[in-house]
Amino acid sequence: MKILLGKEKEMQHIGSGKVIKSGPDDHIFINFVDHGGKGILCFPEGEMTIGELNKTLTEMHRLKKYGQMLIYIEACESGSMFKNILPNDIKIYATTAANARESSYACYFSEELETYLGDCYSVNWMENSDQELLWLETVREQYNIVKFETNTSHVSEFGDRSVSEDYLSDFQGEEIFFKFGNSLFLKLLQQQPQNRRPPNVHLDAVSSRDVPLEILKRKVSKNGYESDAARQNLHSLLMKRKYVDEFINQMVVEISKHFHLNHDAMLTKRVADDVMDFDCHTKLVHHFSRNCFSFSKNTYALKYAYVLTNLCNTGIPVDKILIRMEKSCKTAKKYSNIV
Repeated sequence: MKILLGKEKEMQHIGSGKVIKSGPDDHIFINFVDHGGKGILCFPEGEMTIGELNKTLTEMHRLKKYGQMLIYIEACESGSMFKNILPNDIKIYATTAANARESSYACYFSEELETYLGDCYSVNWMENSDQELLWLETVREQYNIVKFETNTSHVSEFGDRSVSEDYLSDFQGEEIFFKFGNSLFLKLLQQQPQNRRPPNVHLDAVSSRDVPLEILKRKVSKNGYESDAARQNLHSLLMKRKYVDEFINQMVVEISKHFHLNHDAMLTKRVADDVMDFDCHTKLVHHFSRNCFSFSKNTYALKYAYVLTNLCNTGIPVDKILIRMEKSCKTAKKYSNIV
């Protein structure tokens, strides 16, 4: 948030310390790639809630920190960060790898590196940008291509659609070949649209939340010492995930019993639609992350982020919910790296 608002002094000695120094005539492109959950985006340290993000964007608009802004987000349930909240008249257009309820997907598994090299949504827009002439293709055209190519999740759009009619070069940079004279310029300009086809990614796609399991399963399938070690790591990870499942269930049982709520409803993802109370949601998210399971260190817990939305949407005062949550969290084992 401080980076977006250009608060350079407050970012001293934090990371690179760099901030966005922008004004009313600037075009800003934000590409975020990390873990997410219902109304949450994670960083290596800490998290940002839907309320915090949209408050920051609104403040940037008020302070005239940009002319137009394009946001791409690669994260599970990333559509929940903008659904029914991002205004359509402040010159911000956002697309997300998934809708508000589903996982995004990883792809391009490398046998040599034993990991997934990309995510479907990001791979598709980056390959499209590599192949296309950015000064001839609009943001809208790229969105349509990426939405079509990404068949593992529902790529979604939010905000001011008028921004999507601008050319990609306005946000992703000018083409280097402008420097090489009119002959090359004209040759590229005359290139037929049918020759500029959208990317065709050969997916070995897997839900982003299952990536750690899939990597270990691939190692288990091999022979030798590495297979034995992977089998132990897989068993350990599954046991830790089971612990989180059981802890969340017990916490919800205790809170529901105290406030006379329907326990099953609180654990039902379908109930969690839009975040209605941003203040409650932000407080619950940060409290849970500090005192129960750090979302950034235990990303598996993000699959239950919708429970916090359900609790806030009951209308029960947040301070009362926090008291009950605190009692449950005191008993939590302080695991780390539950992915």
